[in-house]
Amino acid sequence: MCETLKADPDLRGTAVMLVRARAQKSDLQEGVAVGADACLVKPFSPMELLERVGTLLDRRG
Repeated sequence: MCETLKADPDLRGTAVMLVRARAQKSDLQEGVAVGADACLVKPFSPMELLERVGTLLDRRG
């Protein structure tokens, strides 16, 4: 899905954050390879989620 969003000129600017259950380096590298802007590994706190979303929104201006 991420690759599809990033390939579409109208949706290319959409921020994508992957929420993953696994934190292996290869899993995180895969997320970056498909164009994710951020990866969040479970479990996470609600505050961490809000901070990450805020960071993504700040980058988008």
